Amino acid sequence: MNDILDQDIKYLKGVGPKRAALLARELHIYSFKDLLYHFPYKYIDRSKIFRISEINSTQAYIQIKGKIIGFRTEGHPRKRRLVAVFSDGSDSIELIWFQGINWVMKSYQTEEEYIVFGRPAIYNSRISIAHPEIEPAGKPEDEISSSFSAQYRTTEKLKSEYINSKTIQRLVSRLISSVIERVDESLPDYLVQKLNLLSLREALFNIHFPKSNKLIEKAT
Repeated sequence: MNDILDQDIKYLKGVGPKRAALLARELHIYSFKDLLYHFPYKYIDRSKIFRISEINSTQAYIQIKGKIIGFRTEGHPRKRRLVAVFSDGSDSIELIWFQGINWVMKSYQTEEEYIVFGRPAIYNSRISIAHPEIEPAGKPEDEISSSFSAQYRTTEKLKSEYINSKTIQRLVSRLISSVIERVDESLPDYLVQKLNLLSLREALFNIHFPKSNKLIEKAT
């Protein structure tokens, strides 16, 4: 391995000292290498974008694309919740947050196009998604995309500081983009070829951002 993997995780873009301390305490991630080897525990196929009119509460996870039409708050001050009406033209659905309300309202804009991912459920007699993952419809150029979404273990403390599985995935994307070409092979070339193995670089990339189930199996 190149010495770059021994770099303190706080030097990765998007981390900094505060997040670095949390990652160290909660997940024992201290360095670039620790994050690179913080492997997903499962993958979710996100190759399909559903129309809202197709959604029902029996589906495990769904992905939709559309716009936030508006926000409103409901409930008493101690049990306040934020509701966003999200539409894709075929129908609308409610997105609900019970925590992080101020952060959500600062982070997402009405009439901007987003991709929403989460588990549909019945709330107040309507299908809704609580605490969905939301990202702009156009991915940043420096972000690696994959139709198989890696899910990373996190903790309640990290989630309360807005470091969820998606956050970790973004950090891994930045890390891989900057260091993967500097990862040294751990096995002799002849053995990699003889056993038809992925190189270490290919294996690490496909563990985090696989393109197919076959590559997941081969990488792991």
